[in-house]
Formats: sequence, C-alpha cells, structure tokens
Amino acid sequence: MTDSIETRPYNEGHGQSQSRTRRRAAAPGNQRDYDSRPQGSGGLEHAKGFIRRELGARLSNLRFAPDLHFQLDEGVAYSVRVSQLLREVEQGESNAGR
Repeated sequence: MTDSIETRPYNEGHGQSQSRTRRRAAAPGNQRDYDSRPQGSGGLEHAKGFIRRELGARLSNLRFAPDLHFQLDEGVAYSVRVSQLLREVEQGESNAGR
C-alpha cells in the first residue's frame, strides 16, 4: 500500500523540504545557528530521535513521522561575504577619486 497523503509545499520560502510521501524532511540551518551552540550540528543529530518523536505526536494528520535530515545552509554566509566584498570595492572607488 502506498502513502496517499496529499502533497503540498511546506514553507518553501524558508528552505524546509519534504519528500513526496512526507516520510523524509530536510531542515537547513546556517553557520551561525550551528556555531552559537556548543554542540553544533552534532547536537541536532543527537536530538533527532526526540524531535522526530515529538513531531509524530503533534502531527496527527501524518501516517508516519518524517525522517529528519539537518543540512548546513551556507547561503547566508555567502551573501554576507558578497556584501562585504561589495563594500570594500565601493570604499576603494571612493578613496581613489580623492
């Protein structure tokens, strides 16, 4: 028997993703999220079973609690670096015009 849950995008704009059957979910976090905690991403991996159990208890409309996968999203760090480089170029151009 296949899982017949209707699939809809879930918070697509925030980076979370689910598989078609909703049995797998990926939740990205940025470097600051991982670095600000002593355990880093290892803490999330360690708590994966607890989080999955809590989701299963609270999401009663799902047949199965999704298998969670935590991923490092480097997009924020990349955009900060690009902004920093653009500021440096802008400052260099304004100093060259003096």
